[in-house]
Amino acid sequence: MKIAIKVSVVVCLFMLSTCVSASLIDYAGSAYDGWAGTVSFDSYNPPFSTIPGLHGTVEYVVFAPGDFPTDCVGYTPTPGEFVYTYQITPDADSYVVSGFEVEIQNSADNPGSFTGDYVSGTGLNTPASLANWSFAGVPSGTSSVGLAFSSPYAPINLYGSCIDSGVTADIDDIPSPGENVPEPSTLVLLVLGANSLILARRRHA
Repeated sequence: MKIAIKVSVVVCLFMLSTCVSASLIDYAGSAYDGWAGTVSFDSYNPPFSTIPGLHGTVEYVVFAPGDFPTDCVGYTPTPGEFVYTYQITPDADSYVVSGFEVEIQNSADNPGSFTGDYVSGTGLNTPASLANWSFAGVPSGTSSVGLAFSSPYAPINLYGSCIDSGVTADIDDIPSPGENVPEPSTLVLLVLGANSLILARRRHA
């Protein structure tokens, strides 16, 4: 049975006068099992919302234990765990983004942010039902800090959202901890057990 661990992060964004020069998706080649990509968000969703002002993209990369890039300074992953990372970029004609959420249905910990080539930021962990980052405002056409948390669980697609004051843009597929990956020793035992079962059946055939 999966246990929902509630994680919340508040990231205060320190604004710079220039746009962020790097993109999180540049690290896609180091992603775990292809878990890297870009998803769109848009508040215009008739008949539920008729306000088209909040739209842009979320880049994400999930790193296997030990693979988090060393040049993404400012975040230290929990040893032996996956690292879930995100970066928010509102379009040039969008409202600013003041918050970002990811649904959490399994164990997650160590929320924070990293700089690398991004705008710098700090994190504060408080209990809540989602992984939730709040910003002073990610300006239109620029990118947020790198956002991160760790988990012992491999990713599945769950839900997320980007938020402006009074406006929410839902995201249908965003990586979140979900699947338990067996330790290598456990995998060896499973393979040996399967081979033994096959041999036993052949003897009785």
